[in-house]
Amino acid sequence: MARSILDLSKIADQLKKKGVALKVLDQAIDTSTSEGMLMFSLLGAFAQFENDIRAERQMDGIAKAKEKGVAFGRKRALTPEQCKRIRTLREEENFSVPQLATRFNVGPATIYRALQEAVERQT
Repeated sequence: MARSILDLSKIADQLKKKGVALKVLDQAIDTSTSEGMLMFSLLGAFAQFENDIRAERQMDGIAKAKEKGVAFGRKRALTPEQCKRIRTLREEENFSVPQLATRFNVGPATIYRALQEAVERQT
């Protein structure tokens, strides 16, 4: 229903202004009463707490994986050898970027990145 306790509170306020009350039939929640609003708020707070704990655990897991050398993200489209070959073809044989993209079966942006990385490695 909401992304955070703040968001949940805003939604509840908007509904209250429109005269709408939430009634959960299998639980004791009726936002038209004080007790129901208390339960609604408590459940929202617990959900936010669980979400925060999950996010912390996820970040800890990512940090541990990075320590072990696990690579994240998409695999590179070009190997370092292919990047060197692209630079050679571009500089010595005057291949255009579209020609290189077709030859290596990648998009032009990948070719430009490969060329840029080669320049950055030189400096």
